[in-house]
Amino acid sequence: MRFIKTIFFLLFVAGSGCVHVRDSPHITGVVYDMGTLQPIAGARLYYDRHPKRVIHTFSDGTFDFPPIFKWSPALPIDRPFHQYLIVEAQGYESSERRCDAWHDRTNELFLLKRN
Repeated sequence: MRFIKTIFFLLFVAGSGCVHVRDSPHITGVVYDMGTLQPIAGARLYYDRHPKRVIHTFSDGTFDFPPIFKWSPALPIDRPFHQYLIVEAQGYESSERRCDAWHDRTNELFLLKRN
């Protein structure tokens, strides 16, 4: 019975014309103060295409931003190939990094300059 339900679900999704696609990479890293090389806790990270999906750095400046998925037409021909990850912290100039949805990135280093 479970197998039949799974088949019906897959047929429904395929027939709907939409699929759940990955829209951003999985990125991990750390944010430091450029002058002191001290970690910056509480820095905000978000993508320019997803400004409401915000994460913050931990007390040691590290972050782990999981991939963002969205529903898209079965043939997602309108998807851009890249977007920008933006890092902001109070008292610092913001920084951004270009990335694409299909390549995970680990150990990214952001150095923020004080205003």
